[in-house]
Parts: sequence; structure tokens; C-alpha cells
Amino acid sequence: MTGGRVNAGFGMPEKHRRKTGTSLVFLFQQFRERHPVVRQMLVNARQVSEIGDGIMLAVRSGLLAGIAAKNGQVPLYDSQVEKFLWNRMKSQRQTISLITCLPFLISVVAWLGRFAWFRTGIRKWIW
Repeated sequence: MTGGRVNAGFGMPEKHRRKTGTSLVFLFQQFRERHPVVRQMLVNARQVSEIGDGIMLAVRSGLLAGIAAKNGQVPLYDSQVEKFLWNRMKSQRQTISLITCLPFLISVVAWLGRFAWFRTGIRKWIW
């Protein structure tokens, strides 16, 4: 982001999160403290806003709900939301699976993150 700010995200397969029985917020804090590359990258970081889990998806879902209600097509809303969320989360699911299997990729991505072309490509792929 601009101004030296960063939007740090964190995700993991739900089955792994359930095993821990804890929140993603807590797990992110542990990850931030324990992973040497992440710890170094965020050494002087401070949180400037509340953690909003899935806010973009909630807004999109609300828009789809409004359209469906206006047109009296609730079944259309159900199918659109399911399709949108599943398709939208595909790259996030792939990323989480890849990093779960190959955790050293965090260091590789951190190194590549110095290059604008890489940051732009990642942004387009994930979002």
C-alpha cells in the first residue's frame, strides 16, 4: 500500500484452525512472532485498524442480496453467492495449500516482494 503501509493477511485451511481451537487473530499473532522472515518484515509495524475478516466478501454478499431482494429472486442470490465465493476464494485456497505444504515459500515471496512487478502480479492473482 502507499505511505509505507502494508495490509497483512493470514489464512489457513479451516480443518487446521479447528484443530487448534483458537481464533485466526491469535494464530496470526503467533505466526508473526515465530516466523523469522515475517517477524523481521513487521518488526516496526503497528496495527492501525481493527482486523476485518472477510469484509470485502461481506460487502459483495450484501450487494447480491439487495439485487436479489429488489428483483424478488432469493434463489438467484443463493446460487450467485455460492458461485462468487467459491470462485473468488480459489486463489486464496491455492495459496494457503501451497504455503502449508512448502512453508519456505514465505521467505521466497518476501524476497521477491522487493520488486514492484511481483507485488502487482500477486495482487492481481489473489484479488
